[in-house]
Amino acid sequence: LEAMAEVDVCNSAELHCLTNLAEGYGFWVEATVATQRQWWPSAEHFFQAGKFLEVDHQESIRRAREPGIAKHLGRSLSPLRPDWEDCKRTRLRTALLEKFWAHENVRQTLLSLPEGVRIVNGNVADAYFGTGPHGNGQNVLGVELQDLRAFFTSFPKRHQLDVKIADVGEPSSPFAAVVDVTGISPVS
Repeated sequence: LEAMAEVDVCNSAELHCLTNLAEGYGFWVEATVATQRQWWPSAEHFFQAGKFLEVDHQESIRRAREPGIAKHLGRSLSPLRPDWEDCKRTRLRTALLEKFWAHENVRQTLLSLPEGVRIVNGNVADAYFGTGPHGNGQNVLGVELQDLRAFFTSFPKRHQLDVKIADVGEPSSPFAAVVDVTGISPVS
């Protein structure tokens, strides 16, 4: 691929693994309850569940048989969390980041795309995540993939710390958490 070339993850069987809808690329994420982790079958499951504050809705989506069903549930359940428009891009980035950390082969597929190559999600039906019907959509998925390609180039290994919080009194109880410090620089 030459510089300034473009690859479309939506219309390439070889690059489909980079999309949210790709099956077989589940991952574990630290749950909101201390010391618990949750298995997410795909990035789409994780993304769609983030639309809701209700745990029952989140669980229905997490347990969906495949990403397409998770997407359907995410589009049909209600009410959406009130801040969804403000946090949906962060949720997408987290979903992709966790998927790429969990699956070396998918991360290497992303890294195999040269830096000068623009990544697009040529979904003509989606002007936010894709290129939209007229080719001038926001291409949020493509932009996030480009940003993650740069991130993984700079930080090829993940660094996490186990943090134990001692009993500090009411209303807090002791708990442990895993903190991802990959890419964080100390303040000087």
